[in-house]
Amino acid sequence: MDKDPAEAIKWLGKAAVQCQLDAIRDMNAMLRPQGRLAEMEAIFRDEVAARKKRLGNEHADVAVSLGLLSDRLRDQGKWAEAEVTVREALAMQRKLLGNEHRDVAPLAEQAGTRAPGSRQAG
Repeated sequence: MDKDPAEAIKWLGKAAVQCQLDAIRDMNAMLRPQGRLAEMEAIFRDEVAARKKRLGNEHADVAVSLGLLSDRLRDQGKWAEAEVTVREALAMQRKLLGNEHRDVAPLAEQAGTRAPGSRQAG
């Protein structure tokens, strides 16, 4: 089977990124019910930094990691920081994928979530 080595490396890179994300989600499923939210926040911050270093500051996988970090911040009641983080992820997704892409809607919904008792501008 003749395969382009560059394509094989590209495929392996994507598979490795997905495996890493799956492992982090598994850790999240284990640590979150235990209330170990600060640990999860640190893991997701490290993940965002690693992805930015490996993929650049604007990449769809970086946006996914930012969205997950925003969830962990929200879990801890860090609403202002969560909002800034999810808006960064949403802006990145919209720029890279366009408003109509299926991956943009969940972040847009997440960006619309407000802190309990806060009022939406309008």
